[in-house]
Amino acid sequence: MNLICHDCGAYEGSLHNRGCFNECCPYCFGQLAFCHCSYLYFGYKPQPTEAQHPTMGLPKDIFINGLSDAQLDEWDGIVTRKGRIPYFHFSNICTRCGEVEPDLFMVSDEEWQSVVPENHWCDVICRTCFDKMNKLFSQNS
Repeated sequence: MNLICHDCGAYEGSLHNRGCFNECCPYCFGQLAFCHCSYLYFGYKPQPTEAQHPTMGLPKDIFINGLSDAQLDEWDGIVTRKGRIPYFHFSNICTRCGEVEPDLFMVSDEEWQSVVPENHWCDVICRTCFDKMNKLFSQNS
């Protein structure tokens, strides 16, 4: 079990170092470093990358430079008042075979959804199990 954050070195139960990519946003529970909550707070309306907007719907200077230091300080205070989320390790476990911390892999959504039953789309499945399922699926279609 990993009791230390692999990104910032925070011990389990303590707060991540500022800027850690593993810290969760206390509003959306996504990655604090990448969520849009700070932009939304300051009245910006970022667009998903799929929208094909050249600046993701942000003013060009914000898109290029990010929020100002004053805005970042204000957002940090807001996150702190809301309650920063401490580091806790949660193991990835293959829901099919029970392997703990399997190597993670990626396939397209289309391939995943064609192999994995819909009620397990959000589960962790190891590569070995995915390949076995894919083989069985192919044999039976």
